[in-house]
Amino acid sequence: MTGNPTLFQAFEWNVPADQHHWQRLRNILPQLKAIGFDTLWLPPACKGNNFKGNGYDIYDLYDLGEFHQKGSRNTKWGSKEDLMALGLEARALGIGLYFDAVLNHRCGGDATERVRVVQVDDRGTESGPLAQYRRRNITKPYDIEAWLSFFFPGRQGKYSAFRYHWYHFNASDYDNTTGKKAIFKVVADGKDWQQDVDKASHGNYDYLLLNNLDYSNKDLREEVKRWGQWVVQELGLSGFRLDAVKHFSQGFVNDWVNAVSTGSHKDLFFVGEHWTDDTRSLVRWLASAPPNFHLFDAPLLYNLARTSWSKDPDLRQVFRGTLVEARPNNAVTLVMNHDTHPPTCWGKLPDLVLARKLYAYGTQTDYFETKSCIGWVRGGALEGSKRSGLAVVMNWQQKPPSGTGVGAMDRIRQAFQRPNRAEPPSRDMTSPSATASQQPKPPSPRIRMRVGSEHVGQTWRDLLGWEWAGVVIDSEGFGVFPCQPNSLAVFTAADAEERDKFPVNFSHNIYDKT
Repeated sequence: MTGNPTLFQAFEWNVPADQHHWQRLRNILPQLKAIGFDTLWLPPACKGNNFKGNGYDIYDLYDLGEFHQKGSRNTKWGSKEDLMALGLEARALGIGLYFDAVLNHRCGGDATERVRVVQVDDRGTESGPLAQYRRRNITKPYDIEAWLSFFFPGRQGKYSAFRYHWYHFNASDYDNTTGKKAIFKVVADGKDWQQDVDKASHGNYDYLLLNNLDYSNKDLREEVKRWGQWVVQELGLSGFRLDAVKHFSQGFVNDWVNAVSTGSHKDLFFVGEHWTDDTRSLVRWLASAPPNFHLFDAPLLYNLARTSWSKDPDLRQVFRGTLVEARPNNAVTLVMNHDTHPPTCWGKLPDLVLARKLYAYGTQTDYFETKSCIGWVRGGALEGSKRSGLAVVMNWQQKPPSGTGVGAMDRIRQAFQRPNRAEPPSRDMTSPSATASQQPKPPSPRIRMRVGSEHVGQTWRDLLGWEWAGVVIDSEGFGVFPCQPNSLAVFTAADAEERDKFPVNFSHNIYDKT
């Protein structure tokens, strides 16, 4: 990939279940493209057991909002027709679509089947003395009635005549005869947990939830491969996000990636969710994965979170022990996702994305000088806006600006919730009526950084508008770049190409556009 590609997660957990989300996304595609987003991570688009849910309770891989099943024709996100229209518009704009594929389990069977199981001990946690209990059986084998028959009556065999039965699963969570909820491991025909899964947690973490698919079954493996090839062609996909990859057979993940890539004749992008703060576990998993497979850098997210609440944060250590440090070519960095909380960035996320798209090129030089204040410079490239490069300064002290207290910071945040507000937060506001010009301003943290002799005499300004003064580049190519406490500044040449696009005019409320 080239051009600083940025992936936009096109949903969050609490999107309204009004079946208009595909339409909303289609409406804002031009805006997303304009600020530098190259790809959309779509939510799970397959029909779930609850049509108002987010799709992780997956029922039918082939129902993308086309068949009346589970109480609705559409999914939470909308109809298949709306999804395909979104795809056509995205491709016309040069935006790729990544599909959130939930391949670990199924939910909402159409009928029960009798199957022999044992109940496993699920008292354990992910670590500690009880961590191995998932491997311990606490009953003798006996029969239960489990919802493991899937024949999709609403679809009636369109696209695939495959039906699921008990032998396509190795665990379930509910006995329909007694109403008991537990982890029931299927032992009929000698079944057991898959072994090429995460074993650092629970002894064996094959089972996550609901009805667990058993990819030792050849027919199941081939069916899910066929679906992968079908959905790429049906929607014109350019990649996948694979849910919960540490919970099902890695051998099958590898086979599936190769089969889908080969069968679709496309250079697809694959990223997996292997959620752990243990980078060693991620590196071990990648060692057996295809070379083009990526994982989200969850350890980096944890580092960022710890930095935000630490009493004595050290910004210089944020990349220590992360996947981007250990395997940079296989890491997809992120700050939040649908399982966490959205970042605020004081409304400046669109500006940061566009700045990265336009100016973050060339050799990077780091100025990690103190725990609370770091900076870096991108030297620029040879063409267009890329020539400018940029200089970034970041400060985080885990305390409000001098003497202001929490109330002042609240007022700052409220000010930046107003759309397209370009003025920076005040450095010193000691009373509710105070303004930046009325109060003395302590000096901002600052770093002397070299942007290059080709920029001598230029004035560089903060794209975010939070620093008032320009920085004049001296005869040696250096500038002294300031940053307000607990903030960020992104500088580029005042006359840089496409500099007039800042501040970015971006509407954050997509729910008014349907």
